Amino acid sequence: MRIWTARRFLLSALLLSLPVLSGCWSQFELPQLGFVMGVALDEGEDGNIEMTSQIYRPTPSGTSQGKSRTGSMYVNIVTKDLSVEEAIRDIPIHLGRKAQWSHMRMILISDRIAAHRNIGELLDMYYRDHEPRLTAAVAVTRGKAGEYLDKHPLVEQTTSQQLLRVMETSYHDSGKTVESNLLYMAEQMLSGNGDAALPYLYATQGKDTFSTAGVALIKNGRMIGILDSKHTEGLLMLRNKYQSGMQNLPCSGQPNRSESVEILKFSSRLKVHLSERPRLQMDAYATLAIGELKCTTIQNNQDEQKFIRRLRQSLTDEIMATYDQLQREKTDIIGVGQRVYAVQPALWRKWKPDWEKRFSEIPLQIRLRLKIVTTGTSEGRPAVTGKGSE
Repeated sequence: MRIWTARRFLLSALLLSLPVLSGCWSQFELPQLGFVMGVALDEGEDGNIEMTSQIYRPTPSGTSQGKSRTGSMYVNIVTKDLSVEEAIRDIPIHLGRKAQWSHMRMILISDRIAAHRNIGELLDMYYRDHEPRLTAAVAVTRGKAGEYLDKHPLVEQTTSQQLLRVMETSYHDSGKTVESNLLYMAEQMLSGNGDAALPYLYATQGKDTFSTAGVALIKNGRMIGILDSKHTEGLLMLRNKYQSGMQNLPCSGQPNRSESVEILKFSSRLKVHLSERPRLQMDAYATLAIGELKCTTIQNNQDEQKFIRRLRQSLTDEIMATYDQLQREKTDIIGVGQRVYAVQPALWRKWKPDWEKRFSEIPLQIRLRLKIVTTGTSEGRPAVTGKGSE
């Protein structure tokens, strides 16, 4: 009897739960939704925002329908309005579907609108709405952002995915830009001083190619300048975010010849020494692989140490050049102020009003430890010289 009572109770509970169960996230079916892969924001006329939304087209490439626009797997919709939210609401009148943002890969912001408007306010909707993911990448473009989404992808199915892959590989494999998404951008802009760094995109004129090299410097929510790709490597080293990349060493007295070294691993630590005149110390360690030798022969430990000293000086000069530019721009995107705040909040509140001036005067001391772990499949000398055997 007790068993039957328990079964009836369980059955009743299951039946009562059926009305609140749903097979989908919302009342919309897939054919009613347009999945946004990427967005480009430009400054339009009369103060409007011009938004280009790249929508995934679920049509196999090669069909007659897909070939209507060179076989592309996407369609770009341009809307204009006073706010991003209103521009989004205009997408269905062109597309015939409701925009769905959970698959968005990329947000592009033109350098013009980034310099004139507060980027945090511009992207406010993407933080408040529940659909966009905070992992969506954010980048600043040279020139009109919408034109980047009009280019055809080289190997990916959509331009947005192609842009994302270009940014990721440029950061991880070359050290030519920084990693950034909605979450990282918010963390930077909500830090002690609010300075931030975003990847910088530029296109090759007349071609469907684009590159990510350099960094857009953000202060008080607006872009104030650009850090070129060479200085970006120094920035990543200062931030302890350098993954891997190549370093060139000019041959002494031979300006047109240089040797190369691959940095396999790089780790660094910044320490702020607090006093009335604070100073910054960077301790770093890197493992190296010889890439090209043209004017150096490494046959013993003495030769290796001489080569390492050259490389250490080159890296030190590169990091110092980056730090000098940040000080000239008075942009603390390496988190010195945040470190002061973490250690002594009261002191940070005292220094914050004139932190830009203080940061521009803080000296930096660099200590590098380098280790060559391999010279490749050849010994430590130029592999082929054309001078015959010795």
